[in-house]
Amino acid sequence: MLSFCCSDFAYNYLEGTIPSECASMNLTFASIVTYDSRAIVIDGKCHVLVSGSIHYPRNTPYMWSDLIQKSKDGGLDMIETYVFWNLHEQYNLEGRNDLVKFVKLVAAAYLYVHLRIGQYVCAKWSYGGFLLWLHFIPGIKFRTDNEPFKIENEYGNIYSAYGAGAKPYIKWAANMDVSLDTGVPWVMCQQSDALDPIISLGFQDLGGPFIATSYDYDAPIDEYGLVRQPKWGHLRDVHKTIKLCEEALIATDPTISSLGPNLETAVYKKGSLCSTFLSNVDTKSDATVKFNGNSNLLPAWSMSTLSDCKNVVLNTAKLTQNLPVTFSLLRNLTGLRISDINGLSQDFLVLRNMKRLLTLVLRNLM
Repeated sequence: MLSFCCSDFAYNYLEGTIPSECASMNLTFASIVTYDSRAIVIDGKCHVLVSGSIHYPRNTPYMWSDLIQKSKDGGLDMIETYVFWNLHEQYNLEGRNDLVKFVKLVAAAYLYVHLRIGQYVCAKWSYGGFLLWLHFIPGIKFRTDNEPFKIENEYGNIYSAYGAGAKPYIKWAANMDVSLDTGVPWVMCQQSDALDPIISLGFQDLGGPFIATSYDYDAPIDEYGLVRQPKWGHLRDVHKTIKLCEEALIATDPTISSLGPNLETAVYKKGSLCSTFLSNVDTKSDATVKFNGNSNLLPAWSMSTLSDCKNVVLNTAKLTQNLPVTFSLLRNLTGLRISDINGLSQDFLVLRNMKRLLTLVLRNLM
């Protein structure tokens, strides 16, 4: 069972300010988390969870609340982070190492936490998060069936490199995890033969029809905590669209059908629930397909979502970001007036204002 006490959090971590929800309700969140073949199950209800990473030590504590809120506004309902063990060797939970504070901030935003306890950290982190002195323990071998070393993360993709020691090692790690009886599911990253009840989780890099975002580069929120448009706005719309289809996605397996070369439909239908995904995986050519009697234009390397199997709510090749926000920023930097956008295409505006912004920067450098 996971419990987060909002009122306790408010006193200790918001410098005396108490969120109105907590002050009026003294609210405690408690959830029983399991899973089935379709989804994560929270308090008996299936959910499609949209997760994103925030690595707490890579930002200052003053940035955490803002980053969490921007992630939530972008359509996430779960924040994932590693535990960076080489930062916590001496029980260091201060400043940017305050993992407890970070987790409670996520909970206060009414989001879930996916905590990746490591020990290995695959995030371009010094020594993979391992404590340096481990290297000097006699007989130690990392990430294999070796008594001095026992804990794991992201093993499936390098499984074969460890030979005969790999399978008994990962079996030991899985059995140890389950024996702790934490009350929440365990995840092994890219571990296709994960022991039940452990979930095998994969990820994809930036790409096409079924891929939401990059693993670690060119993120929709940059290293300064600023949203990166148009990616942030586009992913927000993708995440909202997934939520519109949630009930159908968790109700049944899809029926996959070919609509022609490089064209495919995935229909999730059970009773009155119905959601459809039309995809064009051709990287160069647009296509028009018919579905349920309607013609649908599919630009190259894109997917259209029909949340009710009738109406297109999003095509991944079409941007629908909030333009007033973007132009407000451009106006502040370049003197652009809102009236300037009338009759102009978005591509033209982007190019023109990049030129203006570059000119402004160069002038200030001279």
